[in-house]
Amino acid sequence: GSYDGTVILWDTKTWQKKGDPLKCGAHVTWVRFSPTGQLGVATSEDIQIWDLYRRERLAQFKGHTNFNNSWNVSLTWTRDGSHLLSAGNGNDSVLRSWDTSTLKQVGNPWTGHDSTINNIMLNPAGTLLASASNDHTVRLWQLSTGTEVARYEQSDASRVAFSVDGHFIFSGSFDGKMSQWAIPEDVLAAARCDHMAVELNAEAGPSRVKKNPKSHLDREIPGQRHNIAERRVDSSRPVVTRSGFSTDAEHLTSNRLSGMKNFFIRMRPSSDKAKQTGHRPKREASEVVDVPLGQATYDGKQLAGTHKDPVKTFEGHEEYITSISTFPDGKRIATASYDKTIRIWRLEDGREMKKWVVKKIVGALLILRDGKNWQVVSAEGDDPHDDFDKTMYWQLWVRDAETGRVVAGPLDGHTNIVLALDISSDGGIMASGSYDGTVILWDTKTWQKKGDPLKCGAHVFCVRFSPTGQLGVATSEDIQIWDLYGRERLAQFKGHTNFNNSWNRSLTWTRDGFHLISSGVGNDSVLRSWDTSTLKQIGNPWTGHGSAISNIMLNPAGTLLASASYDKTVRLWQLPTGTEVARYEHSEMVFRVRFSVDGRFILSGGPDGKISQWEIPEDVLAVARGYPMAVELNTEAGPSRVKKNPKSHLDTLPEGDSGPAPQYCGKAH
Repeated sequence: GSYDGTVILWDTKTWQKKGDPLKCGAHVTWVRFSPTGQLGVATSEDIQIWDLYRRERLAQFKGHTNFNNSWNVSLTWTRDGSHLLSAGNGNDSVLRSWDTSTLKQVGNPWTGHDSTINNIMLNPAGTLLASASNDHTVRLWQLSTGTEVARYEQSDASRVAFSVDGHFIFSGSFDGKMSQWAIPEDVLAAARCDHMAVELNAEAGPSRVKKNPKSHLDREIPGQRHNIAERRVDSSRPVVTRSGFSTDAEHLTSNRLSGMKNFFIRMRPSSDKAKQTGHRPKREASEVVDVPLGQATYDGKQLAGTHKDPVKTFEGHEEYITSISTFPDGKRIATASYDKTIRIWRLEDGREMKKWVVKKIVGALLILRDGKNWQVVSAEGDDPHDDFDKTMYWQLWVRDAETGRVVAGPLDGHTNIVLALDISSDGGIMASGSYDGTVILWDTKTWQKKGDPLKCGAHVFCVRFSPTGQLGVATSEDIQIWDLYGRERLAQFKGHTNFNNSWNRSLTWTRDGFHLISSGVGNDSVLRSWDTSTLKQIGNPWTGHGSAISNIMLNPAGTLLASASYDKTVRLWQLPTGTEVARYEHSEMVFRVRFSVDGRFILSGGPDGKISQWEIPEDVLAVARGYPMAVELNTEAGPSRVKKNPKSHLDTLPEGDSGPAPQYCGKAH
């Protein structure tokens, strides 16, 4: 990006320009790619968002130039791409957060700097933001609230960057010096818990100013308390309702419900050896008897419940369910079946609102939005009757969700059954995967193919876009990752086929795009997590299912994973650790699973043609709202509760259970 008002895109393999320059119409002060592949541009007159596929400007708004006639100086995206953060100069030397879907400012500006903010940068975890200013400071901000959590003094700070491990900040100034600063350990601990769990006392004001870049310690406010989490509970039982660490990090206090006795937990190092070796000591929590942190349970029983009664059942399909999709408004779902029908249901009461009878079986469907209208995309064709190598023509159809009118189709290209559809995060590209060994990319505006099909070389079972715009493909022989810009296969590894000659069945990406989670069938009916930078498996497989895992899905918060299996169960897993936290028993095999838009329910379907709606336990939801679980559940104890009333929001705990509630690291919203 240049002051000549243009942005040039370069191919990093050939170093040739990719098309003509983007004409931005004003001095370009900053360019930043979003996690979804869009480009944010800060100029002296506005902030712009560009679609690089179509090379068109998607959005344009004044930003800081709308306030006191200032410039937009620097930009950064949140890791999910839903917000832009910008820095201004002159009379508007503040930070502002923008919702990229509405282009409206979110909350109040982040104030504190007294002069031009030259540069802002997000930490690798996406939880802290650093800003460099002409007011002789670098400041560190809690991303979720805009709270200043640390300040570093440096003359005319011009640039700032985080170290790769996120433990340090580098800053440069106009005098040619660069400094390395340590981030306070308490702030790092909060960053490790994702959306900062520990809120600093807002009434106390800034608690420390760092003057020596070599110093690793700060002075804390004496007696400051940090709230950790809240949990809704059955009020008839004496359980913990709030807990907090004292500033010396040696004590954890908690309060019970009104009229009940408080208790006190002392935090202590597990051994002196850790201190001698220089490693950060692990800590154990103890009440009357020692309870190691990581095993906080109810009477030694794991917090995983078995649920047998759904909240409601959607009945109407006469053959097995092939697909479940939710409308983004959260009020309706669409389902597809081998019975040659597509049905739309009202989620509130389970009523069938629409039924479309089509000519062929429906292998997959999804919902997308075209302007103000919702559309249903479906893959339809003949039953292969277990002969997946013969030629049969499957077609895609696009219908208006309200009227059923065909908007586009038939869209030809596949020569065998299509069971996989997915849409890119910006809604511009749809991918369809087939047993014919190909993936076709479609432009969702014109419904034309975007180039030739991607040749995957084996039956394609699942396609899934990453948050950064790459495409994950699960086949009968391997797992593949494709770059859609260069239309080339970036990675290819065996996955589950490397274990007991099984197949890769389903995929999902973590929200940061760093990891792929996959499910297998046959002799490797487990879940496995893969580091997409090394293609190595992370940790042990997630075991529990007794048969093929047909489908996996991540919840909207990116903290829970649901898996559907031929073993007649849907299981809910804690994403950071792979711990099973809930189980839902069915009378038959389960083929498909989906979360509701609000993340409070699971929808599942199988060969009986029924769709079941299941409630997620309230304590599990509390963890999901607070992001990653700090306390790993005890995996040896087995399920601790069975839900008897599907309409109840609370679970029945074992009689006589009055132990402390598990401690969560994360803000309860």
